[in-house]
Amino acid sequence: MSRPLRSYVPSLAVALATLLASAIIVSWRDARWPVFLAPAVLLVALLGVDLWRGRRISLPTAILAVAVIGACGIIGIHDRPALAELVPLLGACAAIPSLVHAAGRPRRAAVCRPEDGP
Repeated sequence: MSRPLRSYVPSLAVALATLLASAIIVSWRDARWPVFLAPAVLLVALLGVDLWRGRRISLPTAILAVAVIGACGIIGIHDRPALAELVPLLGACAAIPSLVHAAGRPRRAAVCRPEDGP
């Protein structure tokens, strides 16, 4: 796969996972299992992006994954229809690591260091 196409894979994976999770939760609003499956799809996408980019899961991504699962659990237990509205927002949160890695590290400014004495 060429380098430009390869750079789009994580973002596309998160976008497809968000659409799939949204479709799952909206299609079966009255069932109980979408409450667990839709967040699991987002979690796999979130962790998959991190593994794709860095071959390991970073601490900020792990914290974000726990927050996504926690938010889905809290909302899904008490108000399942509200979870259908929350899943796209959480999908956007799952895209953050993909966007941060795509932007790359910021360049550091050249540092002027005083030369040692004469």
